[in-house]
Amino acid sequence: MRSSIIALSLVCGFTLHAQQDWNLDPLNIARGHIALGLGNGSTAYAIDRNFGFDSSYVEVMWCDPMQNVMQAASIRTHQPLNFLNDARLAGDGLMVAGTSYGFLDYPSVMKLDSLGNVEWYDGLLGLMTIDNHYQDQIGVLLVEGNSFSAYTYPGGTWRDGIYRFNGSVANGFYQTGGHEVATPTDVRFRIGCGTLTPVAGTHVLGGSGYMNDDAQTKEVLLWKMNSAGTSWMRYYDMGSDGPISQVEEAATVRLLTDSTYLVVGSLANANNQFDAFAMKVTTAGSVVWCRRYTRTGGGIQFGDVFELPNGDLLVGGTDDLFRGRLLLLAADGTIQWSRRYLSSGQPAAHLLHGIRAAYPEGYWVHSARHQLYLDPALNGCDFTDEPDISGNAFTPTVTDLFYTDLPQAPDTLGLSWQERTPEISWQANCTFNAVEEGAATSPLLAYPDPTDGLLYLSGDDVRTGMPVVVRDLMGREVLRTRYHGVLDLSGLSPGGYLVELPELQRRVRVVKH
Repeated sequence: MRSSIIALSLVCGFTLHAQQDWNLDPLNIARGHIALGLGNGSTAYAIDRNFGFDSSYVEVMWCDPMQNVMQAASIRTHQPLNFLNDARLAGDGLMVAGTSYGFLDYPSVMKLDSLGNVEWYDGLLGLMTIDNHYQDQIGVLLVEGNSFSAYTYPGGTWRDGIYRFNGSVANGFYQTGGHEVATPTDVRFRIGCGTLTPVAGTHVLGGSGYMNDDAQTKEVLLWKMNSAGTSWMRYYDMGSDGPISQVEEAATVRLLTDSTYLVVGSLANANNQFDAFAMKVTTAGSVVWCRRYTRTGGGIQFGDVFELPNGDLLVGGTDDLFRGRLLLLAADGTIQWSRRYLSSGQPAAHLLHGIRAAYPEGYWVHSARHQLYLDPALNGCDFTDEPDISGNAFTPTVTDLFYTDLPQAPDTLGLSWQERTPEISWQANCTFNAVEEGAATSPLLAYPDPTDGLLYLSGDDVRTGMPVVVRDLMGREVLRTRYHGVLDLSGLSPGGYLVELPELQRRVRVVKH
């Protein structure tokens, strides 16, 4: 049991309406974070902790609305190398799923209570053979009340079968009610995302696959399954014309308020880069609408989508330069705006994903190492408008797959674990609707303040030629230049601004007359 409260590396005093952006991995020791909203602003995190590729841990943290860590645990899994693929709130704690790699590979699920104590940790045996489709991971974990379902994943490749095993949150896998879903040997597929539906035990899953042993022509896969078995499984050809490999894949499936499903993902294009797609389907898998999206002079991939209260769709992704991208789509998929994440002036180098509601208002968006706040109007720090993405209606070719669905009992093994000392910490970056002081040894000063146009900066390490970013008080970039002894704000409208030196992580508020 862990009863101590672990302090953050930076604790900021601010009211809930002045939200922070957070660097969730300043030490660069995590492969990724999965954030789970607990309600009223509190959050649980499941973190894939990387330790020199020797021993990797799963770290879990429970945080209050101010991002103070109230409880934490670090678990060294059964074997030295672990991959965390999914996590869900479950019972009084949470469940994590992935694999434990070593001499043998164990697709595995672990249940932890609200104090970080492991209640059970089960691995699946016998799935790494040709007859069992070489399934070495749990790729998708879905929890409904006191029950869960775990879907296997073939370690980054495509196979002719997959398993769904069900279980009890309190006790682990059931020995009955599992399924093996297999396709002909020349039809191979995998799933990487899924969602609950209004019907208990029924799920819609997304991924990719190919037919006729043609691994160069992968299409988007959607699959609907209930407790009794598969309802339908289909390929949706998004028209990839990649010159080397025509790869298409669903990244996220979301249940919408009208009981339809929105799927986003990407496909290879003729320039050997990626285009993106968004597609709305009915509960029967019929296409309501579909659009393909291209970026002028480059590529674009979609990784997540979130339905806003008015029916608009907030989409996260990345471009071919690995810069985070955010788009607002109308309910029919038409683009309202597109923005780029600046990451304090440097490319984000991450796919924007993990979009969820913030408390008491606004939204959180994640990159690999950052948790970014958007206000209810979708404004936030370090985003700039970049209207270089366009979308067009597209009609995919839909193919029903032949499959068999047979009962399958899991062969399970209780896995061992070891406690470790939690090491993950984070720090505040930009404060939205407030000024965060950063980490320099002296404050950044600006004078005269107020100014009629010309502004001078002073402070430790301020030097000629440094990049300067000027933002309005909503965090939107209005000027980007370099400092050469004086900063000219004469072209800006009267009002308040934040002047930022990204290299020093310093900001100062000024007023322009």
